[in-house]
Formats: sequence, structure tokens, C-alpha cells
Amino acid sequence: MKDFKKFNVRDSPEIKKLGEEIIEFIFTRSQEILLQNNSVDTGYLLKSGRITGWEGDTIFMEYDAPHAFPVEYGSKPHFPPIGAIQKWVERKLGVKGKKSHSIAWAIAKKMEKKGTEPRPFIRPSIDEAIVRYNLSYGSLSIGGLDG
Repeated sequence: MKDFKKFNVRDSPEIKKLGEEIIEFIFTRSQEILLQNNSVDTGYLLKSGRITGWEGDTIFMEYDAPHAFPVEYGSKPHFPPIGAIQKWVERKLGVKGKKSHSIAWAIAKKMEKKGTEPRPFIRPSIDEAIVRYNLSYGSLSIGGLDG
């Protein structure tokens, strides 16, 4: 008789395949949601996502862009670097020079007072996977998402 306390997904190709299907679904939906939410500027966040593979009986995916967490959860009030905001203004709004600096300053002052709103892309993907695959939150271990 098999000792199920030592069961590993590698012992079952069907379970391993299902795990890979689920993580692929979550990853693909997270990418789609980033695009739908207009959370993509240079593409750095989008490109920073990947399924990193199996470690034991756990499969991992990650977004390692520094701004992934603040996009997912928002941020507390803080004063961001004006230069980075100005470059964003120039790319997104097509405004240059003093006007782009002025707009960047206004955005930074608002962020200093209010922070940024969350634009979740991972959590909704997980929620959709739970429904699609008839899972429960207890059946998924979601590291790094406990804010």
C-alpha cells in the first residue's frame, strides 16, 4: 500500500499535467488582465512574468518587476521620482519639456497624498482558475500575495 504522506505530484502524470494547465491558465489570464487594465507602459512588467517551474510538488510563477507588487496592491502615499514620472508623461501623453515636468509634478504630489490605487492582475486570475477548475482557496498555496 502506498504511503500518501509522501505522495508527490511527480508520482502522477495526470496531476502534474493538471497543475501545469492551471498555472498556465493563471499566467495567461494575468497577462491578459494587465493589458485589459491598461497597466502596461513599456512592457517591462508584462515581460517580467514567467512560469518558473516545479520545485518538489509546487509549481511557481512570478512577476519580478519592482512595480509588480504596487500594481497588484496599490501603494501607500509616497513621493515618487519626478524623472520617472516625467518620462511616463512623455511616453503616454506625448507632452515634452516644461509641460511634462509640470504634469509629472502634479502626479507626484497626488501620489504623495493618496498613494496609488491597486490594479490587480494576479488575484483575479487565481479567482477565475478557482471557478474554472472547481478548486478552493485552500487547495492553492499563494506565496507573496498576503500583502
